[in-house]
Amino acid sequence: MTRRDTPPRQEEGRGFARRMPRILFPELLVYGLLLLLGGLSLGLAFAPLGQPTHILVALAIAVVMIGLVLTFFMDLNRATAIILLAAASGVIFLMVLFVLTMSDYLTRNVAPDEPPSVGDASAVSLRTSLSR
Repeated sequence: MTRRDTPPRQEEGRGFARRMPRILFPELLVYGLLLLLGGLSLGLAFAPLGQPTHILVALAIAVVMIGLVLTFFMDLNRATAIILLAAASGVIFLMVLFVLTMSDYLTRNVAPDEPPSVGDASAVSLRTSLSR
């Protein structure tokens, strides 16, 4: 077969796009849901809720948003087992970092509300250690 007998090649991008059209409906729907949940989170900041309720609702909104991003934009719903394992290990590592940070924060000594008096021994030792 000579060169003249071969049919002309189509460009791969155009031919593939014609055979498999890409529909962005799921991505746009998830994007709209993320915008809606972000607006809900913003409106929640001004809502007169109690402190525990406010935190729980905000965390629930954040977890739903994270789930949407992981499932649709990172394609974890079609991922292999090793990719799911890597994503789970990242989430577990992030949780460990949060636990360590909160344990450090919660176990610190609280500073006194009033400044130390002039004759207080701790104030004198603080002044002498700062003057060195």
